[in-house]
Amino acid sequence: MAQKKTGRNDLCPCGSGKKYKHCCLDKDAATHRELSWDDKVHEAGMLALEPDKAKVDLAVEQLAELLKIPNLTPQQTSQGYSTYAQALQKKGEHSLALEALDKVNLEVESKHDSKAAFYLAFQRASSLSANGKHDEACKTIAGQINQLKIFSKREQGLVLVEIGKVFAQAGKTKEARSFWEQGLHALEGNKSEIGHYAGLLANLASLKLKEGNEQSEAQGIQMMDRAMEMKTSIGDLYGLANSYDMLGHFYTRSHRFERAIANFRQGLALSRQIGDQHGLAQALINLSGLYCMMRQVGQARQLMKEAKSLAIKLHNEHLIQGCDQNLQNIELNARDFGLKGEAVGAKAKCICDSGKTYEECCGRADFEPINLPWSFGGASFDAQQIYADLSAAGVKPTRLDLFLRVAPHQEQRNAWFKVMPQDGWHEVHELPDLASIHLRAAKEAADKAKHFPNTYESPLAALILSACVLEAFINQVIFFVVEVHRTDGIDVSRLPKELISDCHLYQRTNELTQKWDAVGKALCHAKWPLSSDLWADFKRLVAMRNEFVHFKLAEYEQIIPPPKRPSKAIGLLPPTIQPRQVHQSWAFKVLSSEMAEWAVKITEQMLYEFRSAYTETRKLDSKPKTT
Repeated sequence: MAQKKTGRNDLCPCGSGKKYKHCCLDKDAATHRELSWDDKVHEAGMLALEPDKAKVDLAVEQLAELLKIPNLTPQQTSQGYSTYAQALQKKGEHSLALEALDKVNLEVESKHDSKAAFYLAFQRASSLSANGKHDEACKTIAGQINQLKIFSKREQGLVLVEIGKVFAQAGKTKEARSFWEQGLHALEGNKSEIGHYAGLLANLASLKLKEGNEQSEAQGIQMMDRAMEMKTSIGDLYGLANSYDMLGHFYTRSHRFERAIANFRQGLALSRQIGDQHGLAQALINLSGLYCMMRQVGQARQLMKEAKSLAIKLHNEHLIQGCDQNLQNIELNARDFGLKGEAVGAKAKCICDSGKTYEECCGRADFEPINLPWSFGGASFDAQQIYADLSAAGVKPTRLDLFLRVAPHQEQRNAWFKVMPQDGWHEVHELPDLASIHLRAAKEAADKAKHFPNTYESPLAALILSACVLEAFINQVIFFVVEVHRTDGIDVSRLPKELISDCHLYQRTNELTQKWDAVGKALCHAKWPLSSDLWADFKRLVAMRNEFVHFKLAEYEQIIPPPKRPSKAIGLLPPTIQPRQVHQSWAFKVLSSEMAEWAVKITEQMLYEFRSAYTETRKLDSKPKTT
């Protein structure tokens, strides 16, 4: 059914009580007003700046369509092609960008001045350089260098980044350094241009990394780290991709191949994301060259063919020739490896001289970069306090103190991570916190049982999941005790020997209440056992879970007339909970919302009391013993 259109004299739908014509009419009209051609060009140009391939592609398509509209003024045509060229450059389509720039006519600009001429030359030089026409690129921009004085310091800093790149690509390092240093000075203290400042800093860092002495290299790494921190803070993925590639080349020259692989991999992953096809082709070439050096012929060939396919699509003869030369080198190297009887691929001898194979050594860093769903935020306050308190009391803190601490919101944890820094990458291991996940699920089931008291599924889920919490928790304690014993050398003399020798086997072959009792005695000492009432309820919960999980069938249960003696299973309920008053078998009488709430409550109390008893025991360890 179509929605009734609001009339001018109707009450405004925003609820103000005013007539529509006196309230939101003008605002709604502005919202729905068709954008002008110039506004659409501007919006598409801004879209092209996003570090997202799909958005860059869309911007190029939109601008191409806008330029097809008939009866454009000469000024609109010129502005449209200028913006179109910028979008094509972001996509890496530099040949098409040059064609678009040829259609920009400065004579029709309302303000034909030196700045417009400079920017046109600047754009042309960037695309000429990307197409390998380095001398022409340098000549194009060199003729406009004197015009830099008419720009503000901020504007100078923005263009000097790219001007330096043009000269650097031409092998004119001295000139490139001079332009980048000028740009850095121009943007010093300008916090609004942190991205361009970081780009200048990274480019200067890359020159430091090529000087060949340890002091310069150390300075270069420090500068690059600072630049990458800035780029990360503003989400400059273009800049980060370039920095990773610079570092990849440096570590290749330094024969730190593991770190080189990690950096080239990061640069390639970002290049695939941001949509710069020219940058992607270059990133593929970079990693392919390293693969060939490390005897990974198949991977080198695959990446180089992908790079050539992009180069052909971009109509970039410079890239095409480079890819052909590299493919030829790969085949020559592959033949040479074969003639020498050298293995290639994962089993090839790693060229870092470790004596290991590629897959056992530097090849461990050869994987697609993964963004993990967490970040390091430093140590939590309660963890720091525990370490401080135990250290002050003369007790050496261990990771077991952190695992068994009493802290709020513990049930929100999903997993523990063990992060092991390697050379330029991280190896990450995960241990799911199933106890916390089971507890959240049990509480949800108990809450649902409370709102739907006539159902049986939710109480059953709460009961079984509560027992799962207790099983997972004590098994986690056993694991952490053994792991911390191996790393920190904690005393395990009170624990069963078979637990230490094979904790996994001990977890699997011992009954739940026995594991709790054995570990409780060993870790909580005089604070164990827990209160008799709580322990009795714990055993009731486990026994009840067993009745439902290991459901044994012997015969039908009489329900009419009601039996004079209730089933033994109903006796597992604590005295405080009455069975359902229904003419059904024992299972349906037990499965109530009250039982579900009780199961969760006992589970939470067991976890809290165990942690508290351990914490108190650790405090007692710090006190002097009386004789």
